[in-house]
Amino acid sequence: MTIFDLINKKMKLSIISFFVLLLTPCLAYSQVFNSGARLNDGVLSLGFEPVFIDASGAGSAKFFIHGDLKLSENVSINGRIATINSTWYAGGFKWKLAKYIAFNTGFHKYQYAGADASIIAALPLGKGNHLYTGLDARMEFPTNDVLFPVLVPLGISVDIAEGIAIALEGEIPITYYASFIFGGGLIIFFK
Repeated sequence: MTIFDLINKKMKLSIISFFVLLLTPCLAYSQVFNSGARLNDGVLSLGFEPVFIDASGAGSAKFFIHGDLKLSENVSINGRIATINSTWYAGGFKWKLAKYIAFNTGFHKYQYAGADASIIAALPLGKGNHLYTGLDARMEFPTNDVLFPVLVPLGISVDIAEGIAIALEGEIPITYYASFIFGGGLIIFFK
């Protein structure tokens, strides 16, 4: 009997998927990393995402850990942290405005401290699967200046097992100070 015989199917799939994603050469990063349609999928969700940020042609790899904790039927609190070369962290709130629409607000600290806001709409593609897009805006505060990076996220979230989804997401810059972003990773929902 091996250790895998002792672990249930859901845990096996989670572990295998996590290591496959770590070994896959992904370009990634994400401010949003899942849609408003996901707010009711569990009380707690954890996401694991290798990342890449293309800032002015100089790429930067990161690995993000995302967390969402449902506070009520329509509100969750979230946080994320990233490492590799420098630390990136953020936190905020997500409000479900309609069945497939969410509004996010929060803060982040990477190169500069900043405030975040996004509105995300999801299009259901079948049971548990969603295509989503919206607008992701930030206000960053370097010394003696204010920057306004704005991006358009485009992503897909696909259930691969009960309580487990894979999300792939790109963010297209639409203002000068925004960077191209592409992300992909695993999300686990706990009820």
